[in-house]
Amino acid sequence: MYQWRKFEFFEEKYGGKIPEDVTGEIQCCSSGRGKVVIGSSDGSVSFLDRGIKFDSGFQAHSSSVLFLQHLKQRNFLVTVGEDEQISPQQSGMCLKVFDLDKAQEEITSSSAPECIGILRIFTNQFPEAKITSFLVLEEVPPILLIAIGLDNGCVYCVKGDIARERITRFKLQVDGVSDKRQTPITGLGFRLDGLSLLLFAVTPDSVNSFAMQAQPPRLQTLDHIGSSVNTVTMSDRSELIVGRPEAVYFYEVDGRGPCWAFEGEKKFMGWFRGYLLCVIADPKTGTNVFNVYDLRNRLIAYSLVVDKVSNMLCEWGNVILITADKSLLCVAEKDMESKLDMLFKKNLYTVAINLVQSQHADASATANVMRKYGDHLYGKQDYDEAMSQYINTIGHLEPSFELIVGRPEAVYFYEVDGRGPCWAFEGEKKFMGWFRGYLLCVIADPKTGMNVFNVYDLRNRLIAYSLVVDKVSNMLCEWGNVILITADKSLLCVAEKDMESKLDMLFKKNLYTVAINLVQSQHADASATANVMRKYGDHLYGKQDYDEAMSQYINTIGHLEPSFVIQKFLDAQRIYNLTNYLEKLHEKGLASKDHTTLLLNCYTKLKDVEKLNTFIRKEDGIGELKFDVETAIRVCRAANYHEHAMYVAKKAGKHEWYLKILLEDLGNYDEALQYISSLEPSQAGVTIKEYGKIVIEHKPKEAIDILMRLCTEQGTSNGVYLSMLPSPVDFINVFVQHPHSLMDFLERYAEIVKDSPAQAEINNTLLELYLSKDLNFPSISLSENGVDQNFTDQSVAAAMSKTGSGKKKIADSNDTIEKDCVERQQKGLELLKVGWPSDHEQPLYDVDLAIILCEMNSFKEGLLYLYEKMKLYKEVIACYMQNHDHEGLIACCKKLGDSGKGGDPSLWADLLKYFGEIGEDCTKEVKEVLTYIERDDILPPIIVLQTLAKNPCLTLSVVKDYIARKLEQESKIIEEDRRAVEKYQETTKNMRKEIEDLRTNARIFQLSKCTACTFTLDIPAVHFMCMHSFHQRCLGDNETECPECAPEYRSVVEMKRSLEQNSKDQALFFQQVKSSKDGFSVIAEYFGKGIISKTSD
Repeated sequence: MYQWRKFEFFEEKYGGKIPEDVTGEIQCCSSGRGKVVIGSSDGSVSFLDRGIKFDSGFQAHSSSVLFLQHLKQRNFLVTVGEDEQISPQQSGMCLKVFDLDKAQEEITSSSAPECIGILRIFTNQFPEAKITSFLVLEEVPPILLIAIGLDNGCVYCVKGDIARERITRFKLQVDGVSDKRQTPITGLGFRLDGLSLLLFAVTPDSVNSFAMQAQPPRLQTLDHIGSSVNTVTMSDRSELIVGRPEAVYFYEVDGRGPCWAFEGEKKFMGWFRGYLLCVIADPKTGTNVFNVYDLRNRLIAYSLVVDKVSNMLCEWGNVILITADKSLLCVAEKDMESKLDMLFKKNLYTVAINLVQSQHADASATANVMRKYGDHLYGKQDYDEAMSQYINTIGHLEPSFELIVGRPEAVYFYEVDGRGPCWAFEGEKKFMGWFRGYLLCVIADPKTGMNVFNVYDLRNRLIAYSLVVDKVSNMLCEWGNVILITADKSLLCVAEKDMESKLDMLFKKNLYTVAINLVQSQHADASATANVMRKYGDHLYGKQDYDEAMSQYINTIGHLEPSFVIQKFLDAQRIYNLTNYLEKLHEKGLASKDHTTLLLNCYTKLKDVEKLNTFIRKEDGIGELKFDVETAIRVCRAANYHEHAMYVAKKAGKHEWYLKILLEDLGNYDEALQYISSLEPSQAGVTIKEYGKIVIEHKPKEAIDILMRLCTEQGTSNGVYLSMLPSPVDFINVFVQHPHSLMDFLERYAEIVKDSPAQAEINNTLLELYLSKDLNFPSISLSENGVDQNFTDQSVAAAMSKTGSGKKKIADSNDTIEKDCVERQQKGLELLKVGWPSDHEQPLYDVDLAIILCEMNSFKEGLLYLYEKMKLYKEVIACYMQNHDHEGLIACCKKLGDSGKGGDPSLWADLLKYFGEIGEDCTKEVKEVLTYIERDDILPPIIVLQTLAKNPCLTLSVVKDYIARKLEQESKIIEEDRRAVEKYQETTKNMRKEIEDLRTNARIFQLSKCTACTFTLDIPAVHFMCMHSFHQRCLGDNETECPECAPEYRSVVEMKRSLEQNSKDQALFFQQVKSSKDGFSVIAEYFGKGIISKTSD
């Protein structure tokens, strides 16, 4: 920081104590509209005039004024302060808006302006917290956007017309704020960039922005460093400036920009005419230093040691510092001539050149500085560099020297080639001079004889200043002033007022054209010129000169919010002027959707087709349209300008809008179909999905042809390629009220494409169409595809209304419906069979859905087919039972109950149970059933008797023969079992006798030959208890079993072990019981073999 050069481009204008009329401690200050506003701790608000004198004051709050802001566009004062609490639960913190115009004339030290709005800041939805920052943005009158920063990291926002209580309130939260550590909002700033509005929110730890046009406002963290209170400001280019001890940081919309390393703790920061204002605590000396930085030229324009500063503001072209002891210091910028003189004395010509260029001085002033720099270099004999400076003055230096001659009748200007213009200023010219483009004249008034000092602005043809003076002996210019020395050695200094003061004076006299010429002649920036034109426009609008007012407002486009102008002319119903303004707004590319809507509405209200054509078609074939397309289409369509709407839609590629107009507004279905056919397949599919219902209703055949081309591409059946084409299922919803057309479309598709990826869905839909008794009723698969079912009641009502035309028509209609239903059911049965080939385990449709459809529509043939294919034989006979079809029931059991053909014999048991519970005389059927039960031994006789006993209509004669045969059969079995038991008992007895004999008696072995080799048996020999004998040499080593009997014995042991192992396999046991005709015999066999008679621990 200290290597920057320091200059005295500012000067202390005046200072002193704040008037004693300002009571209490100063809490806040604001400036604007020619006055300084001070808020005090006692709740009072005071106004100071240009001479820092007390002008007026009033009591704004009962306790304290914490924040205030004097608005620029309207003479409103917005304050935040403490008032008396209505209840202990309700905070006394209030926001008030005062209209200063309504009390401006009679305002005194005791009167108060009208308070047009009061708002309690803290409510149940907006909890109380300490307010740390406050900012107001003036939007379109009477809308205000107020941001209130709190110490808990929240920003409470109030938007709307507070006077009429038409407001919206919302809360913004900075991320990273926790309950444990409160992070206050130390600074706020608004940035209006075109149609977008940003709110900057600074905390000690972060810099954040909220995009206010988003709903809800979108938060973006720009940096993770922040600053303290009073060290946040905005530049004239809407850049956020944040001061920290190490540097000053600039922020744009997308993040941090440049930074400047100015060391020291920043106490206060501000921005004034392109200068950065800083009150810095010097880290070396500990004193507070007020610095004015010229960042463009990298110099310190002014530096001053000050006391503790409590507030800093800018007004009357000055920087005003208010200290803690209620002292006030005004610092004013010196004029350009004084700055340049200071630099010339120090030979700082390069700084001088940069200064005039950065301040956008006119070319002649810049050339004059370069000329002096060239003279300086020439005196130092640096001829080359001197010449480069002289070259830059070409075209500016010489013509600026004009000879001015004053004569009693006029003032004459002379160029090199002779007399130029002259100005008829009558009176004897005593003294003449030139100062900053002004002509200075001391003239003897011929009427009064007095001397008058006049300052003429020749460019604007006005007298900038006039004063009666004594006899003038000398006139000169120095220090940015005009100095007059009179004959009595008196001296008078006359200084030029700043631009703001000049404009205020002109505005009060309603001399707006003079004000415009003045700012233009002084090369002011565009925003300043636009502001003057806006005020002129407001003045003309108030006089109801709407045409001229609009011409002024048009010149402010790009600088003034368009809604401000639009609102005025909407209220006045000046549609012609409004149309002109909106046209200019579109020409400059600054129009929004709402502006386009409004302009087109103006055209349609005026019925100005020519202008509408010009606006819509002016860029025919050249680039993109420079307005919001959908808005234009919507407005033209609403006003019945369908051709214009179609033109815009077609040029912008808005196919959906083009078709919507053709179909819904014009009813041109043929052209709509032709347009759809001309689109790309993907886009055509989208449009068909959206508008297919209308097309199908009026042109079903043509619409189906288009769909077939989209889905098949002329019958292409390549599987890989088909997967890239649209599926017919995607278009089912467009046929919602036209099922016959849907059936036609799907049948045609299925006939061409045999291996579609959506074959199952297609078959499901076709089944539903085939099996439905009435196609006007909603169905399951269509509902699953998102089809609206509200048309059902309408279809039923339509059908009922048609039935009132006579009995004959009813009969004919019923016959037609019945015939159609039968034909469709036959197609459905065929689809069920074709869709489930014998070599497929699963069908090409949803079986569950097919069963539900058959059940819902009482389609018995299809239901029986599906049950049989799924081997649900019991459900098959249940269908016959429901219909009491005894003959068909028995025939079905013959077909499905034959175990030899894979059937289920238990069906006969179910059939017998049915006849036993039916309560009818079915002797013939029962006898036939008993024949098959007896043949396959399906049920025990006792179960048969118990089942048939439930039917009171059956007699004993029905089962007499069956029981006799079963008893005879059982008797034979019993006799066979008795003989088998006696045989087993005899065999067991013999075995036990043999075992006992082996245990108690000796065995005599009488074999003389070896069982193995059949040679004569000799010693040593081995004899086994089974009566076999062997040579010892014929046996193996350690062989203890008879080789002849060992295999048989081992097989018995292995069988026993296997049976014991199987006894643990419960699944096998129950499987054998279930599959056996006589399960009891299986259990008896297990017990007989001793498999399950053993108990385990």
